[in-house]
Amino acid sequence: MTQCLILKDQDLILISKVEQVETDPISGEPDCKLTDPVRVYFLLEEIPHGKHTKDHTHGDEKEKHSKDHTHGDEKGKYSQGHRSEFVLERWPEFDVTDQKVVMLHSDAILTIVEPSKRLLKVYEDFIKE
Repeated sequence: MTQCLILKDQDLILISKVEQVETDPISGEPDCKLTDPVRVYFLLEEIPHGKHTKDHTHGDEKEKHSKDHTHGDEKGKYSQGHRSEFVLERWPEFDVTDQKVVMLHSDAILTIVEPSKRLLKVYEDFIKE
């Protein structure tokens, strides 16, 4: 299953096919198998004012947002008036290894989340290359 992994000790977000591997906890062996791991970078682009706006209601107040701005896991998740574009890079970089399967300790992961449909499509196209 393809998941987004946010790692604990690094400013690092990965998208990868993830498989939990049975290991003896005492052995210290990695217990997550990542296939086609890719690092995700976000480029924020400011949305020009007046671009195809539509009304959104938040509680009692009505706000106008760009059509490209949505809440949650799609465009504009970081701040109103901005949208994100993805830049993907193989992880680890090809300068380090040509491997497309990497083992990782699950204790290095802060959280695992479902990728947005948009990110998933970009990822699937990227790994085909």
